[in-house]
Amino acid sequence: MAAPKEEKAEEISIASCPIVVCGPSGVGKGTLLRRARDLLPNTFGVAVSHTTRKPRKGEEDGVHYNFTTKEAFQKGIDAGDFVEFADVNGNFYGTSYQAIDDVSAQNLICILEIDVQGADIIKKADKLDARYLFITAQGGVDTLKQRLEGRQTETPQQIKRRLDTATKELAFLDANADFFGRVISNDDLEVSVVTLVQQFKQWYPWIITDRLSAAQPNDDDKKISGSAGLVYEQSGIDALFNALQFDTTLIDVRSADDFKTSHVDGAINLADADSLTKMSESEFKYARVFVYGDGSESSAAQCRRLYVLAQTSLNAVQFCEIDGPFSAFATVYPFLCAGAERVRFPNSVSVSGLPGLSGRLFVGGEAHAFSTAVITKLGITHIVNTKGTQSELDENVKKGVKYLDLYGVDDKVDAAVLQYFDKVTEFVAGALEENKVNRVLVHCGGGKSRSTTFTMAYLMKGKSMTLAEAYGTVSVARPKAFPNDGFLEELSRYECELRGKSSKQFIAKSVLRDKTRWKAVCASWGI
Repeated sequence: MAAPKEEKAEEISIASCPIVVCGPSGVGKGTLLRRARDLLPNTFGVAVSHTTRKPRKGEEDGVHYNFTTKEAFQKGIDAGDFVEFADVNGNFYGTSYQAIDDVSAQNLICILEIDVQGADIIKKADKLDARYLFITAQGGVDTLKQRLEGRQTETPQQIKRRLDTATKELAFLDANADFFGRVISNDDLEVSVVTLVQQFKQWYPWIITDRLSAAQPNDDDKKISGSAGLVYEQSGIDALFNALQFDTTLIDVRSADDFKTSHVDGAINLADADSLTKMSESEFKYARVFVYGDGSESSAAQCRRLYVLAQTSLNAVQFCEIDGPFSAFATVYPFLCAGAERVRFPNSVSVSGLPGLSGRLFVGGEAHAFSTAVITKLGITHIVNTKGTQSELDENVKKGVKYLDLYGVDDKVDAAVLQYFDKVTEFVAGALEENKVNRVLVHCGGGKSRSTTFTMAYLMKGKSMTLAEAYGTVSVARPKAFPNDGFLEELSRYECELRGKSSKQFIAKSVLRDKTRWKAVCASWGI
């Protein structure tokens, strides 16, 4: 396999951020990716590769491959048009920069299905902000042989050739343990789909995973699009904390005794299969469903039963299992268990894979910053006041809080906020890095535009996120997030300062900026 010529000067926009998928024949890459794309419609696109081989029956030019001549392909190689290419059994195969651009132009995340040699070339070239995924199967080559023979679509010679290639690809995986960002063993398709979608969401937090209809706010019957294609989400305890700040259906699948001892305020106890047959659908009052247990296999099994029910019977638009035992949540947030005074808290911004942020960075509105209960229960030590108004917090509580007040920042499209991003980032980062107990609240008036914008700016510089990643992360934590168009442009300029490029297109052209859908999202959370 050959690398592209070095004189290719123009790099693909950071917004492309493709997924490079590898794995031997027989692991079910195609089936797994199709299932994931069905669950996440209008999200991914596949780059159409070039090849010099002849089309097979049923293959269409520009759909399955871009079929071309060896002469034309060679000209493309000489011009540096290919990200990677290879000579396979006398025919050229390759992925062009244009093929990736064509997918990105549709505001889709590009999926590149290539062999490990091509993936190695792309990674060494370091021109794409790519994520690397390997699909394998338990049993190795023996399992692949059984699957390929079971298809009955190829000759023994073809199967042998594929297995020889598979042996090399599995050897590459063994020898390069840190090459791939995620390795998934596709032994149970349903489990693998859940794992893959979760990984996609972690890599691309701006992906929409709920099944919400944009027409909901204007629908007199309050009908929702239904649960077909409902994604099985898994999140940490901060997701449960945030869910408790809105109108959500909360289900506790622990034993009745454990439930009586302690549970989150407003939760329903459904501990076993029998309880599901006795429940009333009216108990599922809200369309967003969050389920927690004790971390045991029995809890996990009950979660899966509930997920099936949510898919078939309930009017759910979101289904989320909380990772870890309830005891972990109760230890951190005892004031959200039943019997405690009901208080609406700001939202916790957490990032998978970034320890030290969970339960320490909050984004909200003025009411949160003025609430003694919020400040004391959360242990807030630092406040970024992006509205610039005088605090009404009790003076005795206020004495224990450090403030960064931004005066004159109006929520207007022509307001200049870029000049404040570094200052806010330094304040937040300094607080969080000073020790492990400091907690920061970033607030504005209603917690919609200014506070979310400055929180995104911190994530972009303090946590090295792209604009798209930061926007998605804050939106997951605080569904009300909606920076005005001017603020979004300021964030884009900030990203260009930090990274030389901008991923704004993934947000500006997405449903996250659809005001009608945003209103539907807020309504579905009871905002």
